Amino acid sequence: MVTFLDKEVVVATLLGLFTIFLLINSQRKANQALRVNLFFKVTIALVILAPFIAMYYQKSKALENINYFKTKAPLKCEIENKGNYLVSKASGWSTYKEYYFIKESLLIRADSCETEQ
Repeated sequence: MVTFLDKEVVVATLLGLFTIFLLINSQRKANQALRVNLFFKVTIALVILAPFIAMYYQKSKALENINYFKTKAPLKCEIENKGNYLVSKASGWSTYKEYYFIKESLLIRADSCETEQ
C-alpha cells in the first residue's frame, strides 16, 4: 500500500501539519474559544487521513486495471515525459509484483492506466 504514497503527498501532509501546528499555537496565545480548537482538531485529522484516502483510491484503481488486463482488452498507460503505451497481453506485457505492468525493461504502475474504449 505504501507503493502509492507519492513524495508530493508526504510533503503536502507534512507542510499541512506544520501549518496547523503553527495556527494552533497562535490560537492558544490568543486564548480563542473551544470551537476554534475543535475546528483545528478536525482539520488535523483530515490532513492526516488524506494521504491514506488517496492511497486507497490509487490501490483500488491499480487492482481494477490489473483485473481488466487479465480478462479483457488493452489499457492505455501514460508515463510522464515518456508518452503513452498500449498495454495488453497480446503485445507482450505481463504483470509484475502486485501493481505493475512490465515489458522488457519498461515498468509502468497500474494506476497510471485507463481502459481503452
